[in-house]
Amino acid sequence: SEPYAEEALNFTRDMCLQHNIEILVETQDRGGTFIGSAWVSQTNMAVSLLSNGYAWLSPSFYPDRTADAGQMEQAEQQAKQSRLRVFEHYQEEAVVQQPQESKGPLPAFTAALASVSPDGTLFVQKSEEEQRVMQLTESIERLCVGKPAPMSFKPRNGDLVVAMFSADGCWYRAKVLKRMPGGLNVSFIDFGNTEVVDESNVKPLDPALASTPALSQGFRLSLIKLSKDDELLQQAVQAIESVAMGAPLNVQPSYRDKAGNPTAMISTAENPVVDDLIACVLVQHGLARVDNRQAKRAEGGAKAIVEHLRTLEDDAKMQHLAMWRYGDAGDSDEDEPR
Repeated sequence: SEPYAEEALNFTRDMCLQHNIEILVETQDRGGTFIGSAWVSQTNMAVSLLSNGYAWLSPSFYPDRTADAGQMEQAEQQAKQSRLRVFEHYQEEAVVQQPQESKGPLPAFTAALASVSPDGTLFVQKSEEEQRVMQLTESIERLCVGKPAPMSFKPRNGDLVVAMFSADGCWYRAKVLKRMPGGLNVSFIDFGNTEVVDESNVKPLDPALASTPALSQGFRLSLIKLSKDDELLQQAVQAIESVAMGAPLNVQPSYRDKAGNPTAMISTAENPVVDDLIACVLVQHGLARVDNRQAKRAEGGAKAIVEHLRTLEDDAKMQHLAMWRYGDAGDSDEDEPR
C-alpha cells in the first residue's frame, strides 16, 4: 500500500464521520465515477489532506476545473517545504530543466546517437556533453548506488530516481513513467530509452544530481513520415541505428511537427552533403515518405532537399520497396496533396 495510506484513511474518517458534507460534482471519469470537491464545516477536504501531507496533486490535475485549485496548490507546496509525511523525502527543485523554446532557428550542433525509440524518435547527446555524461555516471555510483534506499521510499509517477539498466548493470538517472505489474516503467533521461525495471533496482536520486538538465534531446526527422505499419516502423528504427549509431552526427533543429514534437535534419557526417541525411536513407529504401505538409512549407536550402527526397521516393515507388511493395502507400492522414 502507499505510505501513510492507513493514516490518511483514519484522518478522513475522523474529519467526516457524523458530520454534514457538502459535495460538488465537477466531472466524471470514463468508468462513470464522479469527480469533484467535498467540504466539511466549510473546509475543503482535499486542502486538509494536502496540507497535512496525506495526499499529493495528481499529474492530471487541472486547476481550471476546481474552484479551490489555488488553495490546493498552496497546501501541497507548504507540505512539501515542511516535508510532511508523503513528502518526507521531497527534493527541492528536483525537476529536470528543459531547454527553453527559441523563436528563431536553433544553431546546428554535432552529437552522438544515444538511442532510438520504437516510434522513430532519435535521442542524441551533444558531443560537448560526452565528458559530462561520464562524470554524472561516476557521481551516481558514488552518491546513490552505495546507499540503501529508505524503507519508506516508494517512487511515484514523475519522480526522478536512479535505476539500473539491464543491458550493462550500470545505474543511470531515470524518470518514473508508470507503475507496472512487473516493476516500474522508467525513462533514462540522459539517453532517451525506456525500460521496465524491478523496483529493487530503483533508488533515490541524490539532490546534488537532480538539477542537471537531461543530457539527451529527442528529435523526429524533418520532412518525412515513417510508416505506421509495425513491421516497417521496426525496420526503419533498425536502419536508423545501423547508419547512425557510433557515427558523428550533424543535427540541425527545424521546427515542431503538428503533434508538437521537435524535428531536425540529422546527417551522418560533421560536414554533410544531402545524401548523408538519415531521411534520405529511409526514403531511398522505402521506409519513409515525404511529408507533404512539411514539404510545402520548406524554405531556402530545405526546398532542394525536398526535391531530392521526391526523386528518391519516386525511385522507391518504381522498385516497389518496403512501404511501396503493393503500389502507392496511400495515407489517410496525409494533410495536403503533393
